[in-house]
Order: sequence, then structure tokens, then C-alpha cells
Amino acid sequence: TGWGPGGWWQTRISSIQGDKVEVLKMQGTDYVPMPIEHALITLNHSSGIPTREQYTQVALDTEFLSLHKSTDTTAEGFCRYDEVDSAYNFFTGARFLSNIKLYDEQVYDEENLIDADTIWSSSTESEILQVKDSKLQHSDMWSALYLDRAETKWGYVCLNNEGVLFEVDSLFSPIQQELTIRNDDSLFWFTWREGGDLFIQSYHPHSNHFSAVSIYYSPPDESLASISRSRMVMDDEYLYLQLPILRDNSSSVPSNWNELIRHKISRADYSILETDTVFSFENPPGYAAHALTVKHGIPHSVISTNEGAVSYLYYYGNLDVVSIAAGPNQPKRLNIAPAYPNPFNGSVSMDIQIPESMDVELHIYDLQGRLIYQDINADQSAGILRLHWSGENNRGEQVSSGVYLIQVLGSGFSTFTKVVFIK
Repeated sequence: TGWGPGGWWQTRISSIQGDKVEVLKMQGTDYVPMPIEHALITLNHSSGIPTREQYTQVALDTEFLSLHKSTDTTAEGFCRYDEVDSAYNFFTGARFLSNIKLYDEQVYDEENLIDADTIWSSSTESEILQVKDSKLQHSDMWSALYLDRAETKWGYVCLNNEGVLFEVDSLFSPIQQELTIRNDDSLFWFTWREGGDLFIQSYHPHSNHFSAVSIYYSPPDESLASISRSRMVMDDEYLYLQLPILRDNSSSVPSNWNELIRHKISRADYSILETDTVFSFENPPGYAAHALTVKHGIPHSVISTNEGAVSYLYYYGNLDVVSIAAGPNQPKRLNIAPAYPNPFNGSVSMDIQIPESMDVELHIYDLQGRLIYQDINADQSAGILRLHWSGENNRGEQVSSGVYLIQVLGSGFSTFTKVVFIK
């Protein structure tokens, strides 16, 4: 998540398929509470270099929870939105949109409407406070839970690009704390907490069948297990539950975390088969977060902490599973990733992918074609080189606000990008 002059942006991973990663980027302003711009960025997994950035139309007061490409130029996903009726009453709702047009350039529509087909829209009888969605892997099937503003019930909808498959306006009550929807290859499943116990229920969309509700974890000692900060993933045979152990039962904030443990739980009878200590905190952290996933039957954990003025990122798992072989994906030419932040008013950075050892030159021109800044980085090895420009010319003077053209050259290669400088 980033913050800059006049606006903010945030990103989340949309999908990973083969060597391609799609990232959803949302950007808003100081004056609009929801994002006004959404883009899907396609990256090469091995290099990290963006290969394409596609935009939806700008839409005020609309926030996509998820956005997945369905074709080369269209996408689909759930969104929350604010609407004003003829009496100027605000209504917050949810929609599922398909055939969302994607453009290679930013498109500004005077009516602020996204060009798409509406497959489902929440009822106007009650405002929507919260939406949680999930997409079935290797399928066009989606599910979403939506909570009314009065916080009296969670509705549920399951659909695909053709229409609604199943909907019920009251599936859960808000007593189910930390209600979450997840998915695997064939079903959606819900987890929630009541007191100290964690519950699970699944929904099979192909048979329209809900399983019985099961308790899959009860903490052995309520003073030790912080259920509210737990993470969980599932594969064909097991549940993996990761949660912090508290120094005492006064609070579940990270400064009270003593260690992170990870349970391996049988999906047959929800018994705990193994327990690993993932991480021990030597000192109370000022901030801590953790994530969990499973691949080929092997769970992986990532922990980030902030201890004083220093931040750390830790990994716990089998490194061989996530290693990437070098060779075939080595770039054949000089590439430049989109500059960031852009626009900027302090310093702008550019990641340059270098295919072989070479001298790399940075040239910056104004719109009149005048060379205002030049920098030479001699004898750079193959890999990623990060270049910076602080908005100064060769004499060390601050340049005027405006658009500038950046050129990167090396061993017969040349590539360009544009940046906007704002004082």
C-alpha cells in the first residue's frame, strides 16, 4: 500500500498461472473514499518485469474486491459501490460484473460508469456493509458473502458469467465472528469463530449441497491461543492452522505474541496430527503479521515484524519448492519497469533488467527534447539495476513541474518511459 501527493494506491495478487502473475492495482484520491481507478498488471514471474498494464474506466465510488481476466481484453469480479438516488440518499451495494472492458490506456468516462455486464446486484432494500468473495480455482464460478448495514445477517450468492446459480439472503448471522469464505478446486468453504472454537462448513456448487457444521479446532487453553489472529489453508487431506501464542491472556495484539505455531489437522475427523513452532519472538514486536499457504502438500509460512526501527521478513518452509531455475527466462534485451511513484514530487525509481554485463546510461529529456540530466552506471552485471532521479538537472537545480521522457541505453539497446514531476 502506498501514499503520495494527492492520492493513495493499494495492490493485491489477482491470479498466478504458469509464469504469469496478475496484480490488481487500485488508486484513489484524498477526496474520494473509494478507488477511482483499477488496473490489472501482468508480470513475468521469473523477472518481475511488468509486461502489460490494462485499465478499467475510471469509476467514482467503486471498489473491486477482485478482478480476474477472462479474455485478453475483458475481466470479471465483485465490486462495492456507492449510489445516490433522486432524493440524494446514499445507498451502498454490491455487484458482480462480467465482460469488464480493459484498455491499454487510462479511460475517463464523463458518467463514471465501468463498461461491463451486470450479472448480479444486491437488493436495494438494505444497504451492504461488507462483502467477501472467492473464485473457484480453474473455473468461472464465484461466491460471495454480503453483510447488511444493520449487521443482522450474511447473505450468500454463487454464480458464473452466465447468471446466478444459487442465492440465499440469510446464510449466517453476525454471531459468527471472523467469518471467511475460501475455496479449493471443487468447493467453497466457510470458517468462523464462536467463543474460542473454530468452525467449518463447505458448499459444493455442482450438487448445491452444504455440509454439516463441524468444530475443527478447540484451543486446549484459552489463555494461550489467539484464535482471532489465526490463518488457515486446506489441501485434499489436511487443514493447516497457524496462530500466535500469547504471553498472557490480556490482549491479542502483536506486542503480546510469544511465538507462532502451526497445527496439521486431519480433514477426516479434525484431529491435530502435528504441531510445529514456526517462529519465536525474542522481544515483544511492535508489529507482526503472518501468512500461510500450501503447495504440493507442503505448508509455507511468511512472518513480517517491526522491532523498533527495523522491519524483518521471515520464511518458514521448504525452499526447494519455491525456487525458480535461471536460464530460459533470462531477458534477451534491456527492459524497464514502470517508474514509481508516478507522478512524483521527491524521487522516482526505475527497475532496469539487464540481459548481460554492460554500461547503462540514463538520459532524461523535457517535452522540447532537451537533455536535462545524464547519468552513467559503468560495468553493470546482468540482473536488476534500480535507478533513481530526484527531479534535478545536471547543474543540481530543481526542474519545473511537468512530463519528462526517460531513456535508458546500453550495448545497442534503448528503452523509454514517461514520468510526471509535481512540485
